Amino acid sequence: AIPLKGRSMINAYFPGDILFIEEVSHWRDWLEWGEVYVVVTPEQNLVKRVDPSTKKQHWRMVSFNPDNAPFDLPVRYVMQVFQVRGKIEQRSYVAAERIVAREVI
Repeated sequence: AIPLKGRSMINAYFPGDILFIEEVSHWRDWLEWGEVYVVVTPEQNLVKRVDPSTKKQHWRMVSFNPDNAPFDLPVRYVMQVFQVRGKIEQRSYVAAERIVAREVI
């Protein structure tokens, strides 16, 4: 599980939400298009819906926030891929209790 930062997925995931992720070991051979993934590159971790690109050896990275335009990412920059399997909203009781417990410790 990882906390989400940024606002690019704002209509589905919000800053502070805790995302449950699962590593995709076979991403070089096969990826399920239209799903939300954490894509790790040398510069950053991207949480995006991944679609096929019209460019060869690229993925189309799509944000849910309409203020963020989709872009093509060269697959050669991808180091790891994790599929988002679920979330706990930062406003939820469980997330609030986790934050309180961390502050107490």
